[in-house]
Amino acid sequence: MPDNYDIFLSHHSSDKAQIEQLACWLRDQGFKVWFDKWSLIPGRPWQEGIEEGLSQSRTIAVFIGASGLGQWEVPEMRAALDQAARQKKPVVPIFLPDCPENAELPLFLRAYTWIDFRSGLDNPDARQRLLWAITGENPYQQRELIADASASTQPFLGDIVYKMCNRGPQENDFLRFFRTRLRENPRQPHFYFLHGSDDECHESLIERLARTRIKKYVEQTCGAQYADVQSKLISWPIRGDLETRQEDLALNFMKTFDSDDLMPNELISGLCHLAVLRKHPCVILRHNLDAARWDASQERFIRWYIKAWLQPEWTADLPQFLIFLNIIYPRRHHRFSAALMFTWPRFGQKTISKQLCRIHTSSGEPDPCQLLPELKMVTPFDVSDWFSYYRIYPDEWQRKEKIALIFGNQERCSMSDVEKHLKMIIDECTANVPRTSRFAPGVREPGGSRYIRNT
Repeated sequence: MPDNYDIFLSHHSSDKAQIEQLACWLRDQGFKVWFDKWSLIPGRPWQEGIEEGLSQSRTIAVFIGASGLGQWEVPEMRAALDQAARQKKPVVPIFLPDCPENAELPLFLRAYTWIDFRSGLDNPDARQRLLWAITGENPYQQRELIADASASTQPFLGDIVYKMCNRGPQENDFLRFFRTRLRENPRQPHFYFLHGSDDECHESLIERLARTRIKKYVEQTCGAQYADVQSKLISWPIRGDLETRQEDLALNFMKTFDSDDLMPNELISGLCHLAVLRKHPCVILRHNLDAARWDASQERFIRWYIKAWLQPEWTADLPQFLIFLNIIYPRRHHRFSAALMFTWPRFGQKTISKQLCRIHTSSGEPDPCQLLPELKMVTPFDVSDWFSYYRIYPDEWQRKEKIALIFGNQERCSMSDVEKHLKMIIDECTANVPRTSRFAPGVREPGGSRYIRNT
């Protein structure tokens, strides 16, 4: 049975208000949460709902508050422990704020590492440990890159610039689909629809995924020597009938890979056997689709493209292809040309979103496509959380000053505006931080193209 939930929240009924607060925070981070108030269907046996939730959750959190364990929480925990033993799912005991300091875990939970929220539900360290339990990514190892610089009042970015494009909902949806596809259909290509305004930095998110989630997969399956993931931007045809676009796309691939062997009717099979790609275990292909030039044949062309990728027989010696189709909406204040003013209302954002949903739901079984949540503007809280987590500005006053500089009087701003200010911060680092401590080994210095937009 697939894991439809990232975490199952087991708790005493008297602690429901506190658990709901944490559940809302986890949901805002982009995780799918099993919480009885949200997940148990009225009129159906709650025992069956709990069993189903446990079986479909990757992580199980057991909360202990002032009232201890609920009447039904004990058998629920025993079922969770049995499931964890069989499926290697993590079980996480969690102490709530009103839990006594001298409280002890039940005997059958003592073998599991616990998380302590007794100092408050907003405890940043406890929250990071909870995210660690869900994702399996150790935040303390990530911070080692900047441990020496944290004692300074100067900002330190270096190898964490790509981490600033923190898009929780999109990343978690990507990771769920990525893991499922690798488990159920290894080597078959994945398709990801990434849509949002043209100032929301689609490319930065893909760069972040390439250097975190995807890189980790490659290192674990093929070794660290293959960790450099190949990524190519391929121009997307915008005019002509289906046959013309197929020919134009093949031509664009030929130009990108400097090969004359890629023909429209054998485009994908030709790509699979290119020597320049076969030496990489994982290849990312990116296409930017201008929504302002969307026309009636676009949906048909995308369907043909997906079908073409599914035709070859994908063997273990072929690369794992990840194809990102970036649908880029014009920003609201963007000035259209006269021609585009007639095109955009006809195929506006709602129409395009519906077409993407149709492609996503009818692309076959097993589904090769994932429609990621729309990229939206970021808030001062988002940026403050990133600064604090990565210790970019150890001094709280400096963090607030920089956030005020980025946002001014606005409640939200685009990711591109955030990245422009990050470039200014990097320039400050260049002038003020010693060269030997600025950058981790292998990190490109300011002036390169990887730390802002990868085009």
